[in-house]
Amino acid sequence: MLQDIVLWVIVIAVLVGLGVAFAVPSTRPYAKKYWWLLVAVAAGALALVLFRRPGGSSETKAIGEGRQIAKENTTAIDTIIDNALEQQAKADVELARARLRASDERALVDAELSTIALVDDSVARRKALIALAEKHS
Repeated sequence: MLQDIVLWVIVIAVLVGLGVAFAVPSTRPYAKKYWWLLVAVAAGALALVLFRRPGGSSETKAIGEGRQIAKENTTAIDTIIDNALEQQAKADVELARARLRASDERALVDAELSTIALVDDSVARRKALIALAEKHS
């Protein structure tokens, strides 16, 4: 942004300076002789303004985008793995529950399962399910 402003100031200053050089009689011979040089400087600055590439390389942007995608994918994979481990622990509890013969013990396991289901942290919930499965197996 600042670079664009500076380049526009250079373009305008060169063109105004060329106009002033033609207007002042003492500088008119020099303006007639070197006008092409001032026009070339103005055209170069104008080309820099119009065709300048934005800052930063495309590789840096691509690496940043790749890291963001990897972070999102890792989060999704972690969620899937966490859910799978919790389902495995629930299956172990259900197997241990099915092996129990007394209905009182099954009711106790069901009560503990409903209590464990209220836990928000999936790791703590999975640990509690594993402990419950080990306790009743």
